[in-house]
Amino acid sequence: MKSIYSIGEVEQLVKQGHSLVIAGEEEYLRLLSPGNWIGAVANRYLGTGADEIEPGMLFAFDLSEHLLTSRVCVYQSFNLDGLQRDCYGHGFSVVLMPAFSEVHRFYGIYSATLGYRYLNPVIGWVAGANLGTADMLEPLVIDGLTGRIYPDRAVVLHCLLKSDIDAKMQVINIFEPGDGDSMVFPEASFIARSCYVNGKLANLVDYWHEVDPNPQLPLVASIGGALVNVMPLQPVGHNSITMCSALIPGVEYRFAKPPEQMAAQLHRRVNELAENTILLTCCELLRPYLNSSTLQRTDLQAIYAPGEIAYSLQNFTMVGLSLHQR
Repeated sequence: MKSIYSIGEVEQLVKQGHSLVIAGEEEYLRLLSPGNWIGAVANRYLGTGADEIEPGMLFAFDLSEHLLTSRVCVYQSFNLDGLQRDCYGHGFSVVLMPAFSEVHRFYGIYSATLGYRYLNPVIGWVAGANLGTADMLEPLVIDGLTGRIYPDRAVVLHCLLKSDIDAKMQVINIFEPGDGDSMVFPEASFIARSCYVNGKLANLVDYWHEVDPNPQLPLVASIGGALVNVMPLQPVGHNSITMCSALIPGVEYRFAKPPEQMAAQLHRRVNELAENTILLTCCELLRPYLNSSTLQRTDLQAIYAPGEIAYSLQNFTMVGLSLHQR
């Protein structure tokens, strides 16, 4: 499955009316004509070659072959309920949203309260790259229909599948909660200063330094019947800790149990993905455990992002969408 294209190749697909989900540098995304596509800022991908999107190139998922039609919609934090209302009766929706935006935070809350009561698969990723570093790219998404660029809205491609095709979402999460302290946060936020540790209010930074957790492990909670990770950005601040995904108030988090042979598990799980996986996103925090030899199958390529979407917000996972003939 080809995913890396020149700007000219993507432009041709756009003009031919293809339904596309595109990632790359902002300056290249701006060059594309209006069409049935959505886009997000990104600079790396997981494939069988180099992992950087080269200058003048774009990463794109071309979904057209499997669809009857698709439509682009844009949502703000106050009308996210429209996402479920606007989806097709037989299909899936691809969601892109800027990291640390209000819509990112509200989507975390909204999806947690909704659970998994969507009609169809909802998959996507959080826009941005190199979070927490001097090389961080501004998190932006693009409504390809109008060419408008947003730092604070979610863009969605609602897709109607052909009648003889069904979509299935797969989440690769090798983490589960450990047996340590319970942490409950008082508010929905990316920045946490306090939490209830085993029911007692504590200064989060003081507690963090006291337990000295493994920086390679996320917090894990059960939300809507699924295990969801939240990864803290390193280094920990003096007065607060910034998370890659919004914390959900009232939910019980625990430090993850260290997985055995983490890289080997990831390698095995990703190569067990369905043969007809058409869209794959991977948390950029997993890059140290993945490389060009990870994918033994040349038909798989994934976009690296600071967060993933599989109905709810995910972190430190890989999320794929596969199609199956009836």
